[in-house]
Amino acid sequence: RIQRHGAPGLTPPTLIRSRSAPVSALAVGLDYRGDALVVWAQAGSLYRRVLQASGRLLPIERVAPCPPGPHLQALISDDHRAIVAWTTDAQVHGVTTTSVYLDASLPGVHFTRPPLVLERFANPPGHALPDGSMWLVRLANEGVLIAWTGLSQGHYAIRSASVSLAAARPQSLISDPTADSVLADLATGPHSEALALWTTAPRKATGFDAGAV
Repeated sequence: RIQRHGAPGLTPPTLIRSRSAPVSALAVGLDYRGDALVVWAQAGSLYRRVLQASGRLLPIERVAPCPPGPHLQALISDDHRAIVAWTTDAQVHGVTTTSVYLDASLPGVHFTRPPLVLERFANPPGHALPDGSMWLVRLANEGVLIAWTGLSQGHYAIRSASVSLAAARPQSLISDPTADSVLADLATGPHSEALALWTTAPRKATGFDAGAV
């Protein structure tokens, strides 16, 4: 259901998909016209569907293979393009490997190219990143910024990169690489600035101590 600009209330519910397989992640993006992009993880894949401001529901399209439970972000722009980012975890012999993906669509919100792997790393033994460790936001000047928790010198660290429809631009390390830092949120301001919020805490064998923000 969407409440568009000037509307007195929410639209009637729109059924995006009906299938018996469980949905393990869900994200939505909205452009300034009122087109909505819905992205979800189901049955080993990521899917997308667009609900146009006119009320027309476009066909479902598969974006990429994906294991259950990704952390998922989605944006759609007024030129009928979209950007989707997600992280996945895979466990092998008790070690969790995290992968951070970015995928930009062709015109018409068609995802036909392989996604870009921004980073892939093995987490320290016994550790895994929480939800919220990756964010994708649109700035006031229509630019797009992604920030995520990666690994640097054996420590969790926060990276960011501006995003175009072609690729992610050079990455920046924005946290202290000598301490474990985990991204918590990413907010934007009126002058195309962004504010990243993360926690920094000593690492223990059983997890992290309560630390600083």
